[in-house]
Amino acid sequence: MTLPAAYAEYALATDDAYLNSAGAVKDAISYRNYGLRRMLEGKDPEKVLQNGKTIKNFLQLEDAATAHFYGAGGTESPTDPQVVTAMDTPWAFIRDDITYDDEAINLHEGDTAQMFFNLKRQYEQKCWLSKINFIETQGMWGTPTYATMEADTPTGGIRHMQSIPTLVTEEANAAAVIGGYTSGLTLQGIDPEAKTGWQNQRKTYDGSSATDILKSLSFMARKCKFTGLPLGKGMYSDKSSMPAVVWCSLEGLVWLEEKMRNVQDLFVYMGRQDPTYPNPTMYGIPIEEVDYLTTATVFPTAATSVYSTEGDTAGTTNAGPRYYFMNLSDIYFTIHSDMFFYRHPMRTPYENPSRHTIYIDTYCNITSEQRRTSGIVYPNVDASGF
Repeated sequence: MTLPAAYAEYALATDDAYLNSAGAVKDAISYRNYGLRRMLEGKDPEKVLQNGKTIKNFLQLEDAATAHFYGAGGTESPTDPQVVTAMDTPWAFIRDDITYDDEAINLHEGDTAQMFFNLKRQYEQKCWLSKINFIETQGMWGTPTYATMEADTPTGGIRHMQSIPTLVTEEANAAAVIGGYTSGLTLQGIDPEAKTGWQNQRKTYDGSSATDILKSLSFMARKCKFTGLPLGKGMYSDKSSMPAVVWCSLEGLVWLEEKMRNVQDLFVYMGRQDPTYPNPTMYGIPIEEVDYLTTATVFPTAATSVYSTEGDTAGTTNAGPRYYFMNLSDIYFTIHSDMFFYRHPMRTPYENPSRHTIYIDTYCNITSEQRRTSGIVYPNVDASGF
């Protein structure tokens, strides 16, 4: 057997066609120090892993309002209002590949078995890093676009993941007008204009003030906490946990630290010697930077459905840092249980017989069960000093 053929057999024989264990899927991604890891930590694997044609759920977004006072001996006229709303989110398909050339195998040096192990590890690491980075940037923080994220027939037939800025948006319009999501259109199959319970929390801050941002963050921390019904009735209640994390750009975190220093006259860290605010929190909620938010084009401009970066003073409406309060008990990164890193058989193109490719597919999306338990704090004027 030639070395290339031997390596091909080794590569296919030492990895499963499916990574179908719920625990293995979570562990595999959770080793990556990204926002995606935050979304998976502490989640029930059976909640993260689903299958079927689309991602479905049923939500109660409004009150049936059937409770009433009554008089002794009075007659009743019972009704059966339909208050359960169906949620329907399509799968997004992501593909990457592991490709190698016979020449890399034939011209190896040293022990063949060790070379096989090293090459396989390098090729798989490249594929993992590429796909996870893509999910983090183009998936979690992709520019909101109705035509590719929600429309029944996506543009070009390519479905994009539903991003965080699609689910947690600062637009004031009741219909959550984002990237073509105009009045009457749906988000996860639900119209936010018709179902006001299907809107996230919003709060502005005065970008010219040194203290207003702190007040707005405190306000949002309270808005995103919903007290549940008595114990034992949890299946009927809102989620009672605080948001798991507040996400912002690195610049937004540094800007916030400056505002925190401006309202006190003593440094508070390392014996009052250090002016930093390490690991800042708001009501115990960690405030963490997301690197990609620095350059992500997900913030609205004066032009309809056109987005720019948060620091674009010439384009973005009210330039300045945004703070995403994420209740991750209600927002999920969902993976198809049968199509997480599915490895297709190795292929060799006829025009390049010495190159071999293994395509690897992933079906996934981000879904929300309650938009109103997450929110965004954003400036009402350009933030000074940002």
